[in-house]
Amino acid sequence: MTRTSRLAFPLLAVAAALAALTSCVGYTAHPLSKDESAFSDPNSPTAHDVMAVAARWVVRHYPPGGDEGRYQIFDDPGVADTQDHGGRFVLNVPAGMRAATYRRVLSETSRLALPVTAENIDAGLPVYHVGRVWVWGDQAKVDIFKPVSPLGRRGPGGEPLYQAVTVNLRGGFKPWGVTSHHVWTVGALPVPPLHYLGDGPEAMTRPREAEDEAASPPDAAGEPASGNE
Repeated sequence: MTRTSRLAFPLLAVAAALAALTSCVGYTAHPLSKDESAFSDPNSPTAHDVMAVAARWVVRHYPPGGDEGRYQIFDDPGVADTQDHGGRFVLNVPAGMRAATYRRVLSETSRLALPVTAENIDAGLPVYHVGRVWVWGDQAKVDIFKPVSPLGRRGPGGEPLYQAVTVNLRGGFKPWGVTSHHVWTVGALPVPPLHYLGDGPEAMTRPREAEDEAASPPDAAGEPASGNE
C-alpha cells in the first residue's frame, strides 16, 4: 500500500464522522420557511432532551411566580440548579409526543411542571410553550414561550401575552447545556396551539379538537343526536 493510500483511509473516516456529526436531526412544532428543514418526531431522544433542558432553563430564569404573582427574571448562579422557583405551571409540547416521553420531559423540566389537560388549563395555571426545535450535530436551539402577564397585559381578546426565548445549546456526545439565549419582543413569534394529553399509556399529545372528537364518537346511525326535522 502506498503512502497516499495509507493517508486516504483515515481522511475518509474523518470525513464520514464529520458528515454524521453535522447531520440535522430533531423536530419543529411550526412550519419553517421553504429554505429550512422541518422534522417529524418529537419522541426522538435528542429532541426531547433539548426540549427539557431549554424549558428548565427558561422556567428557572423566568419563573411562574414571584412578588405579587409577577413573573420575574431569575438568574442567580449561586442557587443550585436543582431548586425549583415559583409555583405549578403547565408545559405545552408539540403534537405527536407519546405520554411516556411527555412525562419524562415534565420531570426533567421541573417537579412542578404539569401536562396540558382540560383540568390544568381550566385551573388558570401559567403555561409555557415549546415551539420550534432545531438540532444539528452537537448544537441545538429551542424556542420556549413564557407568559408575560404580571401587569395585567392581555391581547385584544383578553388572551395572555407571551414572549419567546430562543435557547442555544451545545451537547451531542455529552449532556446538553445552555450556551446563550435571545429574548424576542412580546408577540414577535406566533404562540403554538395547546396540545392536550389523551388518556392511556399509548396516548399522544394533540389539539383539543382532535381530543374532543376521539372522546365523543358519532352515534351508531351517524346522525346528530338531536335536531329539528
